[in-house]
Amino acid sequence: MVTMIRASRNRTYLFTLAIDGVDLADEDVVEALVSGEIEVYPAVVAGKATLTYRLSAESSYDAVIDAVTHAHSLLPHVKVCRVEVDLVSISDIAGRLGRPRESVRAWVVGSRGPKDFPAPVTVIGDGVRVWDWPSVNQWLKREGIAGHDEEHLLSREEIDELNVMLVRRFSGLRDSAFRPDRSVSRFAMLTVSRTRVTSPSVTYTSSSSSFTKA
Repeated sequence: MVTMIRASRNRTYLFTLAIDGVDLADEDVVEALVSGEIEVYPAVVAGKATLTYRLSAESSYDAVIDAVTHAHSLLPHVKVCRVEVDLVSISDIAGRLGRPRESVRAWVVGSRGPKDFPAPVTVIGDGVRVWDWPSVNQWLKREGIAGHDEEHLLSREEIDELNVMLVRRFSGLRDSAFRPDRSVSRFAMLTVSRTRVTSPSVTYTSSSSSFTKA
């Protein structure tokens, strides 16, 4: 197990890791993850296992490193594939806010309520528009609309950079807790030479029998 010591923490982050190598239908696995001081929510969405973390850190990089280290300290065989981008449709947004879909649709087209709703990231399937939740969340927060997340959410740009930095940090380790998927690997090959990596200010004490959040 790992003890992580940090001088100060001043921002709470909320993000999701895509994982492999563990069975989240196993009650013992889930109990191991949620029984500690770190706030983590295991889930399986569309057959994909994920861990959503809510934790405090000095930077988004520190937060993700803390999460990867935490998961691997409890479940040595877990493989973290990437930090997930949180994409949402109009129906997803309505569900998260507890509002009718037509209310959200009116925000999108600007026919009701505040203007300047974020542009969709892309269109999928049969014309379904999708947004990245952090951009929508920032808009909701700015307009004072209830239901938004108070935590700091990672933007797509942050997630891209974090996945590249995770590749750099763990790619040389035989038993790495991080295993990038092919798309992240290709992205890393193109951008890693232009990315500066700052080592997190973390003290690891491998002899400890517990994982402590400062």
